[in-house]
Amino acid sequence: MIYSMKELLENAYENHYGIPAFNFENFDVLEGIFLGAEKVKAPVILQTTEPAINYLGIDNIVNIVKNNSERYKIPVALHLDHADNMNIIKKCIKHGYSSVMIDASENDIKNNIKETTKVMEYAKEYNVTVESEIGIVDSISNKNENDKEVKKHNNMTNIEDAKYFIDKTNVDVLGISIGNIHGMRVKETEINYKRLIEINNAIKRPLVLHGSSGINDSNLKEIIKYGISKINIETELRIIFRKALEQYLEKNPSVIKPRDIMGYVRELISEAVILKFEALNTINKSNNFLY
Repeated sequence: MIYSMKELLENAYENHYGIPAFNFENFDVLEGIFLGAEKVKAPVILQTTEPAINYLGIDNIVNIVKNNSERYKIPVALHLDHADNMNIIKKCIKHGYSSVMIDASENDIKNNIKETTKVMEYAKEYNVTVESEIGIVDSISNKNENDKEVKKHNNMTNIEDAKYFIDKTNVDVLGISIGNIHGMRVKETEINYKRLIEINNAIKRPLVLHGSSGINDSNLKEIIKYGISKINIETELRIIFRKALEQYLEKNPSVIKPRDIMGYVRELISEAVILKFEALNTINKSNNFLY
């Protein structure tokens, strides 16, 4: 069964745990996530971007996620990540996604409100959760002259803007910028806890952290105390996927069966997601939901 993301996140928010939102781009990664979630009885958010949807096929995604959620008895939300096109948002809603993100954070706040309101009005007819974002979560920039990755300036979420945005849109969940960076490959992100606490106190609803691959587990354990309920993870799984392929093929150069190769990848993905469930206190939280 595919759950409303709002239902999952409100429970997480009230009980101070986090639900990891894993991006997937192939079905072996998806299976690895399900295997990990089943082992520790954890609810999970599965998400795709528009390029992933174009690659996998929207009906394939919805059907496999729905079938696996019933097979493994795991509460799952299926989420469209970082969309700025109303056509893909409507398509995902109509095909069975339980949540969508309208990403208009690079616009001024007036237009961000306008775009978010438009999506909210459409989504409510389908009981679909809407996520939006205030503040800009930057990405790793190009390497500098010393061949080291450097981050761009992070435009942190303004507290008054967040309050105003919620008042005008009543969006279900809000992505915020508090030092998090997309595409991190090393754990060196500095979280501004003061800003996080102030935002949480101001708007009192589930908050989303993008760029969580650059945040160590001790910080993940801390941020869930202050309203962060959805934690997006993508880059970390991509790195594990590649390393798993390289390791297996190096040790087994004569193997040509995809099921053997990808079985190893699935297992390493499942081990990685279990570590995230542990850090976010998500283990056994499936019991919070009637299936």
